[in-house]
Amino acid sequence: MDDRDLVSRAQAGEAEAAGALAQRYLDPIHAFARRWLGDPHEAEDATQETFLRAMRALREFRGEASFRTWLFRIATRACLDRRRDPAARQTPLPLEGVPEPAADARHGPRSARATRDPDPGLPPRMAAALAELPERQRLVLTLSVFHEMKPVEIAGVVESSVEAVRMNLSHARRRMRERLKKQGPGHGESSPSRPAPGA
Repeated sequence: MDDRDLVSRAQAGEAEAAGALAQRYLDPIHAFARRWLGDPHEAEDATQETFLRAMRALREFRGEASFRTWLFRIATRACLDRRRDPAARQTPLPLEGVPEPAADARHGPRSARATRDPDPGLPPRMAAALAELPERQRLVLTLSVFHEMKPVEIAGVVESSVEAVRMNLSHARRRMRERLKKQGPGHGESSPSRPAPGA
């Protein structure tokens, strides 16, 4: 079932549809928050906050953008709020109204996932280089490389122009290459690839 059908059913009050949406996007949103915030516990909280906000606002979703774009936009704001407002880190997150994903989408208690490596699968030197990028460049590169979004979708997420996204991607890739070059050769690592023609 595609996102549009699940959203329609969730908007009509079908809990199973809302749970299916949470199941579908739980891992991508958590991975995004982990790379964006760099801290596994912060990423866990930002993920919960994202789905809390999304479910509260779901009835207002009109489909002007895809559900994925809309959800990642919410996740971006949740991450930015946690980066810019220290008080947000001390505020317990209420979970009422957030649908519980199906059993196979659960990762156990918070401690089981939040204590893992902040970015499993990403070589440490690349994670370090990514973390040193300016905020906007790190954001667009993360969406492009790890979530395979094209500039037009990234523009919808970050609420920017496509041209600005392309410019930030170009700067981010150049900075990554320069940083990795300074670090010296790695094993089995490569700098973020360029977008396909027309992307």
